[in-house]
Amino acid sequence: LCVTEFHAVGWLHHDLCSDNVIFFPAAGITTIRNPYIIGFNRSRPDEDYSLQSICPDSKRIYQHPDYGAPDNHCRFHKAFDYYSLGVVLLEIGLWYSVHHLGGLSELKSVEKRDKLVDYAQQLGAYMGAAYRDAVVHCIGGKYGEGVNVEEMFHQKVLDPLSRCAV
Repeated sequence: LCVTEFHAVGWLHHDLCSDNVIFFPAAGITTIRNPYIIGFNRSRPDEDYSLQSICPDSKRIYQHPDYGAPDNHCRFHKAFDYYSLGVVLLEIGLWYSVHHLGGLSELKSVEKRDKLVDYAQQLGAYMGAAYRDAVVHCIGGKYGEGVNVEEMFHQKVLDPLSRCAV
């Protein structure tokens, strides 16, 4: 919800990763029910001049392959934040960092995405079908010409996750 609200005011995060999700204890108990997104230092308005920025190798796995490709000069857009969120949700669902998932480091960006989708397919047994499908959509979603990415994100991710119970 935070990501969609940030997008609603015309901004993109650019740096969603597990390092930028924190939890505060309430009444002395830390819970995953109320995460906070931080790390807005690379955030930019969603405008045509939104340029690629240098990303440390440790965070490259959170970047959409179309954005991170050296020969691709497309600007950052909302679907790229959704992809990054999907990788974070994958980590939460597996309770495991993507940096430790086998076989990712030697793959090219598109192959990494496909491998992450394979891992996301396994979430059904841990988190349920709704969570699995939401993560698969974030990471593997195809946003073609004329697709309303916000509406699709609400239908495929936000609405199903809002019905999940912990």
